[in-house]
Amino acid sequence: MISHIFTMIFKLYKVSHDVAEVIADENPFSYFVFNKDNTVTVKFPGGIIHDTYPCHHCALEEVTRIWFLIREAEIKAQRCCSLASCSMEQAS
Repeated sequence: MISHIFTMIFKLYKVSHDVAEVIADENPFSYFVFNKDNTVTVKFPGGIIHDTYPCHHCALEEVTRIWFLIREAEIKAQRCCSLASCSMEQAS
């Protein structure tokens, strides 16, 4: 299920032999580094190392989870801004 959601949200591009770039909304979202011990390290732009996972499926699930957390926070922030602007308009 998660891998199906992943393919609907993200595109994966091989950057080098051991690195793949994860694209969301046409922007780089994260990078997968495929290690020699078959683990996968998830990195984010700016050189932020998130964590290392035992397999690519685990890394996919984690990146998807983080993406949904960010989207949820963005939606909540938009609601708060909308409510605040409505309150300000009513007060005028």
